[in-house]
Amino acid sequence: NEKQSRMNPNFKIQKLGKFLLKQKAPTEPITFESSIIRVRLNKRIVQPQFYYYFFTSRNGRALMSTIVEGTNIKGVRASELKRLKVPLPQRIEQEGIATVLSDIDAEITLLETKLTKTRQLKQGMMQELLTGRIRL
Repeated sequence: NEKQSRMNPNFKIQKLGKFLLKQKAPTEPITFESSIIRVRLNKRIVQPQFYYYFFTSRNGRALMSTIVEGTNIKGVRASELKRLKVPLPQRIEQEGIATVLSDIDAEITLLETKLTKTRQLKQGMMQELLTGRIRL
């Protein structure tokens, strides 16, 4: 679904109709394509990572789907996005939720790395055992 840009391997091109969240904004000036809606959150009121998790959740995606327009080429109007009612818990609660979910993400990443290494170990052992290099 995603294509890699040849200009920069960290730059991903999303197809039309995709919803993209970027947690860190570039520090240098940037020009956006005309069909992109840029949303900046007031960090005194909201914790951006909380909204990252909200919009990537089932509820957040369902909420976004209520304002998507079009059949072949889907899109969202800025005016509809502005009217969207999203949860706004106290900032301390937002921070707590974001921290818990971030910690879980870190644990998932750790477990995925361990799983990958264990699979590699298994492949190596299969090679050694099944070719007779190691005898039991």
